Amino acid sequence: MILPDSTASHATLLWGHSTVFTYLLGPFLAMLPRRWRNALPFSGAIRWTKAAALSGLLESFLALVAMVFWYSHSTMIWIDHAAGEAAQGKMGPEVNTHALGFVAWSIMMMQPLTWIIFCFALEGAVRFSSAAFSGGIFGILPLAIVDTIIRKLTGVEPDALRPPELKPTLSSVGGAMRDKFLTARIPAGADELRFLKSAAEEILEIHATRRKPDWDPPRVVRFADKYYRLEQSNRGRPPRPFVYTLRRLAAGVPSRNVILYSPQDAVTTLK
Repeated sequence: MILPDSTASHATLLWGHSTVFTYLLGPFLAMLPRRWRNALPFSGAIRWTKAAALSGLLESFLALVAMVFWYSHSTMIWIDHAAGEAAQGKMGPEVNTHALGFVAWSIMMMQPLTWIIFCFALEGAVRFSSAAFSGGIFGILPLAIVDTIIRKLTGVEPDALRPPELKPTLSSVGGAMRDKFLTARIPAGADELRFLKSAAEEILEIHATRRKPDWDPPRVVRFADKYYRLEQSNRGRPPRPFVYTLRRLAAGVPSRNVILYSPQDAVTTLK
């Protein structure tokens, strides 16, 4: 089907905005806690999984660059200091260049800044793995701690439908590998739809045998002429180990960023 010029231009504009937000702003915005990301007016235009994967790589890369500069700066200072001490005979007569280098390296490894940089490098690797393999999107730990403190001070309770932000651990990487094994062992099948009631809200749970690409919170999903906001995705039990939790919206606006969900065969459960 050939789109009219105005429709094609609008679709191209939306795609351009989504690309700019995802690849230019997304890696930096993905470092924010989930609550802060969801408050952004253009949050739905960002492919958060891709942005979070790039964000993790960027964090690790910047941490490695910082480590190189820190190593060069600190060791030169401490080697010069140790050489001055050795020249005055304060370190014994058998001190050589290798010994001075080892002393400088040992001092650097005892500095708190060294371990802070190392933690950022490790966190970036974990955030990349979580986004790339399991679709988990986590902000950086310092901002997550700030968000938790603000919640405590302001009395804001965390949403029960969302997992705590402070869970970007190595277990998420292991979970990603388990997803790969689950997908390989379980044949593709129909989704199971579970309609739940939470207070006055309508909740839709989709249990799938396969992970759905680009289903990143807080994307908007259109199903049966109704609009839902994707709140979270996690792992369940076979034979449908991929669980997506959606909250019914009062209204929605059709756009290129809305996911159109129309399963051919689905098992429906009412609760």
